[in-house]
Amino acid sequence: MTNLRMLAYLKRFIAHRRLELSILFSSSDVMLAARAAHLQANISIAMIGSLGTSAGLVILIWDSSIATELLTWLGVSVAPALIRLSLMLSNPSAFTQSSSMAEVRRYLRVYLLSTALAGLVFGIGWLVLVPHLNQSGQFMYLMAIVALLFGGLHAYSPYFPCYLAFSTFSVWSVPFMMLMGSSSEIENISFLMLLVGIVSTMFAIRFSVFFSLNLDLRKNIEHLLEELTIKHEEALSANSAKSRFLAAVSHDLRQPMHAVSLYVASLDRMVETKTTRWLPIPELKSQIQKLSATVSYMNEMFETLLDMSRLDAGVTPVDIKSIELHPMLKRLEQEYSVVAAELQLSFHLKISQGDTLYVMADANALERLLRNLISNALKNTQSGGVRLHALKRSQAVEIRIVDTGVGIARELREKVFQEFFQIHPDDKRSERNKQLGHGFGLGLAIAQRFANRMDTQIHCHSWEGRGSVFSLKLPTAREGVAHDPSSGTSFSRLDSLPAGLMIVIVDDDPEILASTSSVLQLAGARVIQAASGDEIIHRLINIEQVPDLILSDFRLMDETGVDVIELLRHEFNTDIPALLITGETSRQVIEVIGQYGYRILFKPLSAQELIEAIAQELSRPTLMLH
Repeated sequence: MTNLRMLAYLKRFIAHRRLELSILFSSSDVMLAARAAHLQANISIAMIGSLGTSAGLVILIWDSSIATELLTWLGVSVAPALIRLSLMLSNPSAFTQSSSMAEVRRYLRVYLLSTALAGLVFGIGWLVLVPHLNQSGQFMYLMAIVALLFGGLHAYSPYFPCYLAFSTFSVWSVPFMMLMGSSSEIENISFLMLLVGIVSTMFAIRFSVFFSLNLDLRKNIEHLLEELTIKHEEALSANSAKSRFLAAVSHDLRQPMHAVSLYVASLDRMVETKTTRWLPIPELKSQIQKLSATVSYMNEMFETLLDMSRLDAGVTPVDIKSIELHPMLKRLEQEYSVVAAELQLSFHLKISQGDTLYVMADANALERLLRNLISNALKNTQSGGVRLHALKRSQAVEIRIVDTGVGIARELREKVFQEFFQIHPDDKRSERNKQLGHGFGLGLAIAQRFANRMDTQIHCHSWEGRGSVFSLKLPTAREGVAHDPSSGTSFSRLDSLPAGLMIVIVDDDPEILASTSSVLQLAGARVIQAASGDEIIHRLINIEQVPDLILSDFRLMDETGVDVIELLRHEFNTDIPALLITGETSRQVIEVIGQYGYRILFKPLSAQELIEAIAQELSRPTLMLH
């Protein structure tokens, strides 16, 4: 056991020493620049300290019998001082990480040479001076070397080779000189010099290691401060964006809400004042149509906001696979050519001839993205037209939407992808709104999010008064499938449901419960409604028919829609078709619901969308549970 412990200790010791050596002789650019900067900052101290010690020694140990040796030795000690003076004058500013590494390495080499020369000067002194000195003079020379060694800890040791060069010539060579016959009146001077060398080198190693570790720590702190600054700026930007978002939403919703309240008040007044005679049907229909248009505008905006929320929460599924572009682009050409013609604009599709374009992308997300870009181009083009261009590159397909619109200033090209940012607000022409939808300032933001989900970016190039180009690149694929628009979330339009259909509705909001029931009853369905699972079970006790579909809100008072669906399916021992309605966009909630396999409908939901979703769900087979 003792041997094993000793072996483990030895391994740790060797590992630590190897780590220290790697730190001591590290040649990374950052470390070398830091060491050069330290040497440059302390070069005057090293220069004056070395030359001053030599001059002081000559004065203290002056002896006319060796005057020639003393003066010659002092003259030689000027050489390293001159080299350092040259370095100090030629490099007046401190080195940084951005300094030329060739310059840094040259500086370190020259500095190392000056330090080795300084050590050599004092090493020569042991040969030519010390043998002629008395014990007191030899002791002063020894103390001068010790003072230089420990004074050099700060000046030299951050660049350990410098300290090693100085100590090798001035200290470690002394025992060998003594062995070669150099006389000394100080007993055991070889042992003393070895002891001084060992102790000073240990201190130098620790100082150099701590210098390196301190540099790493300082760099980490700087990095953390940079990250903190970035996070702080992001938080400020997010807070500003939230303020803009709330301001824009409140502004865009205030108008239609005001209109809705007036239309409802007008209808109420008409009904109240016409109780004794027939209501004016044309006027009534006109008011209802206006109310429907306003509600449609609000639904359109809510749906756009919901898209943003889904994308930010990461709950919009993205299925990237190989698809063929031609069918999608041709369909967009057919659709938007008609729209552009009604706006007295042109729309053209340009595809590389002879090439079948296959790309890796999500078909539905890509089509939504292109529709947003095309609609944005048409909205901002008053004359001329829009061109959809797809061309094959070496490993990618580039898609461009080119318009002859008003253009975008250089400083605004990145901002156009921000939420609610509009350079030229929609002119509110009824025909343009009818064909392209209302402008909420979210189309490009949604498009960029779809692009990010497909690991690409939308780039904007624009010239004021001449037009803009929005482009993105998608990786090519060897083969693909044509995108079928009916495979997405589109349904065939339905106005009614099968006769005799019984639908269970569970919602703890009385107004939503009443309005949903009214819509489904007008569509021909029989509706059983309740505010909770227990209540719906109680209402179904005397009904001998299995519900054809369960429609439940997800968040109820003391339970969830999942609980209600599971309760009813267990009660009737049947896999009853079910739909969940929710306003949630949280990734965690959507994933929990998805584990049960239920289809989710997001609020707000139009009557048409609700009826079509029910029809599609009913087309799925129903299973008996066991």
